[in-house]
Amino acid sequence: MKCFPQENISAQTSRYAADIASLAGEFKQRFQDFAAIEKETSLFSSPFSVDPNDAPDQLQLELIELHYDTE
Repeated sequence: MKCFPQENISAQTSRYAADIASLAGEFKQRFQDFAAIEKETSLFSSPFSVDPNDAPDQLQLELIELHYDTE
């Protein structure tokens, strides 16, 4: 059984690190629009974790009722 080759590991590691850093930068750039609307989307994706005081006025009562509904 052969062992995992140890040569060129540092070269491969630095190459992959650069690729991953590049991908992270691309994701940050492409999805920056989502960061801008994160507050609004969290209201609908996870309404139980949203503080009603942070919600728009017209939705605050609905959120309070949703949080405290015992049925």
